[in-house]
Amino acid sequence: MRHRIDRCVTPLRDRLRPGSRVLDFGCGTGQITLALHQAGFDVCGFDTSLGMVGVARKLCGESKIQIVTGEAKAVSAIPFPDGSFGGIVASSVLEYARDPLAQLAELARVLELDGVLVMTVPNPLNGRRKLERPLRSAAGSFLGASILPLLNRKGKAYWEYLTFSLNHFPLRTWLDMLEQTGMRLDQASDDGLPLTLIVALKKL
Repeated sequence: MRHRIDRCVTPLRDRLRPGSRVLDFGCGTGQITLALHQAGFDVCGFDTSLGMVGVARKLCGESKIQIVTGEAKAVSAIPFPDGSFGGIVASSVLEYARDPLAQLAELARVLELDGVLVMTVPNPLNGRRKLERPLRSAAGSFLGASILPLLNRKGKAYWEYLTFSLNHFPLRTWLDMLEQTGMRLDQASDDGLPLTLIVALKKL
C-alpha cells in the first residue's frame, strides 16, 4: 500500500505548490487522503460508500480533513463548483465506473485549467491481470453465483471484486477518453505492475 500511496502523491508533489486544493476521488478508507494532507495539500476526500466514508473520517479526524459523500450512480456527481481543485487523485476507482467517459468528464469539470489528474487503472498486460480475465467471466456467470457461497471471507471479497471491476482497457483507450474530456497525457507508466499510473493535465 505504501508504494501505491507514493505513486499517487509524488506526481502531485512534483507539479503543484504546497497548499494546493486536491480531491481524493474514491478515497475509500482515507489512506491516500491522509498522505496527501501530510504532503502539504489542502485535501478533500470523496466516496459513495457511507461505510468507507466513516472509516476515512475516523482515520483523518484529527487532521480536520473534509470527507464528503455522494450517490453511487453511473456517474458520481462531485458536489463542488467547476474548477475547484488544482489536483485530483482517482486511484483504483475508475475501473468500477459504469460510464468511465462521463466520470472522467465530471472529474475534468471540477479540475482547474492546467490542473493535474493522477489516476491508476488495471494494467491488462500484467501477468496477474491476464489470469484474472477468465475468472472475471466466471464470476459474472451463473456458475460464479453458485461458487460464491462456498468461499471463505477473503475469497468472497476477491470474487466480488472480479464481478465489479469492469474496465480493464488498454492504455490507448484511457488516453482517448482523456482527450475527449479536455485533458492531455503528461505521464504514463506501469513498470509491469498490476496498476498503470496515468498523469494528465487539463488543457488550457
